[in-house]
Amino acid sequence: MGKRVAVTGAAGYIGSRLVPHLIERGHDVVSFDTGYFTECYVAPELREESSNFIKRDVREIVASDLDSFDTVIHLAGLSNDPLGDINATLTEDINSRGTINVAQAAKAAGVKHFIFASSCSVYGGGAGDRILSELDPADPLTQYASSKLDGENYLAELEDETFRTTSLRAATVFGFAPRLRLDLVINELTAQAVVGRPITLNSQGNAWRPFVHVEDLSSVYSTVLEAAPEEFKHNVYNVGTESTTSTILEIANLISDATGVEVKIKDGASPDSRNYRVSFDRFSEDFPAWEAKFDTAGGVNDLVANLQKYKFTEAALTDSSFRRLPRIIEHLDAKDLNTDLYWI
Repeated sequence: MGKRVAVTGAAGYIGSRLVPHLIERGHDVVSFDTGYFTECYVAPELREESSNFIKRDVREIVASDLDSFDTVIHLAGLSNDPLGDINATLTEDINSRGTINVAQAAKAAGVKHFIFASSCSVYGGGAGDRILSELDPADPLTQYASSKLDGENYLAELEDETFRTTSLRAATVFGFAPRLRLDLVINELTAQAVVGRPITLNSQGNAWRPFVHVEDLSSVYSTVLEAAPEEFKHNVYNVGTESTTSTILEIANLISDATGVEVKIKDGASPDSRNYRVSFDRFSEDFPAWEAKFDTAGGVNDLVANLQKYKFTEAALTDSSFRRLPRIIEHLDAKDLNTDLYWI
């Protein structure tokens, strides 16, 4: 039996893959989104009109909005720390307090399960060659990462036997989606190569990073959604795969193999200060049936094929549609938003 699911941030990069995936699996999905990126499609033919869309800022969601839902998947949040230069409280306001508001509304509405989009960025700079697990201390280095840890901690306090919570610490997401993001490392380097620009690294590329393909992340959410939350052994999971844990240089070489474009490392490039790997054993043990579809090479090849299919151009590289911070700044300059990022 399908579940009735509310997805916040549904009109973003991940949401544009997740919502169709959940609908295909028979779930009744209602999308909530404030609408900053609603029009940001790679191509017009990818646009999907839905009557189950509610334009709502997460700071304004109330319990009555979430009546009759079984599950809330909370994706919404700001993902650019430079937004703090516009208003230093934005990330805390939207990410931390917004998460608290949605969670409180969900619990008051009788929602049984709250699934939170956290991030492996809570681990900070990493620990060299040591593989980090959920038992290792978090060390967030940015407001964004801190807001994710704040959300996890609050949800753990709010949880009880009638309101279960699951925080999914996603690795860095990559891959094709209708509302593409280019301010993500694999996506940006691949897009550069597809339009014929050199694959340029600002660092030496020797740092390890955990990644997860956006389609595989969508199937993680459906796996967790469809399980019985009272049977979960844990409420925080790292999400990704060992097959998509790579160094930046390895990724650049895979993109070069897929496109024929050379890799360049900038003169004077320094080592990357963030170098980390994480363990995904906890998720694998609790959800043994889940399998990833993409390794890094497969995800890169799929992204290249889709960018070529939809005739991605050099002009699109700098189009604000595919970059979060410039898009919001455009809305601000146009006086569509005030400095608290509410619509005017």
